[in-house]
Amino acid sequence: FSQNTSLDKKRLERLFKVSDINNMKTLTKQAIEFSKKELGINAEIKVANIKESKGQVASMAKTGGSYTLFIDEDSIKYAVVSAVCHEMTHVAQMERGDLKQEKGLKIWKGVAMTQAEYNAQYHSEDGIEFENEAFEMQRKLASKFWE
Repeated sequence: FSQNTSLDKKRLERLFKVSDINNMKTLTKQAIEFSKKELGINAEIKVANIKESKGQVASMAKTGGSYTLFIDEDSIKYAVVSAVCHEMTHVAQMERGDLKQEKGLKIWKGVAMTQAEYNAQYHSEDGIEFENEAFEMQRKLASKFWE
């Protein structure tokens, strides 16, 4: 990078991949704790590494009374934090009862959709309400996290 860049060295270092996986685990935990505080989540959050994720940085599953975030810890730091913020928004949606997952269905405010319906709506012009909210919060929370 040239010396004229508007980003300082520390900010650049925060945005790029960490070679030490322990640092990525720490970053992931920090992003989860930050998101829990910002979104008012009290639920237990576990973390598991996604292997061979085919481009997916994160996903989330409810397991009993807790949630598991599956994170691709080989991603760049900014992508991991953004994905954590996105998935934690889904945790908040589930905690407040707006989003449920049952028997392969996603249920938003009482309306169920199959995976095929989800895929079709996800790529539509309007998107899906719960995903739209998650993308909006992802941008806001990730930006605030890096400040």
